[in-house]
Amino acid sequence: MIRPVREGIVLRVEAPTPRLRRLVLGGPDMAAFHTPEGTLGPYLKLRLPGPDGRACVRTYSIRRARPAAPEIEVDMVLHPGDAPGSAFAAAARPGDRVSLGGPGFMPATPAPAYLLAGDHTALPAIAQILETLPPGPAVAAFVEVPDASERLPIPAIEWLIRPDGAPSRLAEAVRDAWPAGDLLLFAGAEAEIARAIRRHARSERDLPAERCQVLNYWKLGRPEGGFSYVA
Repeated sequence: MIRPVREGIVLRVEAPTPRLRRLVLGGPDMAAFHTPEGTLGPYLKLRLPGPDGRACVRTYSIRRARPAAPEIEVDMVLHPGDAPGSAFAAAARPGDRVSLGGPGFMPATPAPAYLLAGDHTALPAIAQILETLPPGPAVAAFVEVPDASERLPIPAIEWLIRPDGAPSRLAEAVRDAWPAGDLLLFAGAEAEIARAIRRHARSERDLPAERCQVLNYWKLGRPEGGFSYVA
């Protein structure tokens, strides 16, 4: 766990889509949240009040960093229930303060092609990767969202509409789009879906571990800390 040793101040709250809240966090500590060369998918740990009143930690991707400002953007999915991250995002107002830790990164040596896939929760990471990749590599990106209103104007993404309760088509999309030759796979989704993508990449495609960045972003019925990110 990255210890929450920094402090962010909510500068603005935006709504890129009906179910996304974008918190723009500022303050001098935000200058540290940049993406070093040779990494992708920067993330942070937010220390938030839990449903039982005790503090808990939740992980979020950094959608965009502007170290010179300094400020960062964090996109958070809203959903029913008392999940700490969703509740915090829905109630956030300018001037609110939040403790956070990070940044964290994943190592990623350059590849000639990139295959990106994720559900709604991985959209911020995939959008950030698309914005920061150098020109040249071939890129295919798939994001599964609950309805058309959750799509963003990002031409590189192919959107998969998955209404609430419908089965996922994300693993199938990855299988069908698999390019020939060397590539880097980045994916984030519910644990069972991520496991299917990881199994296809490692067992059926023999993708080396260093080229296979597939993460369990969440697990149905389990809070963060109650499941493994990669198993």
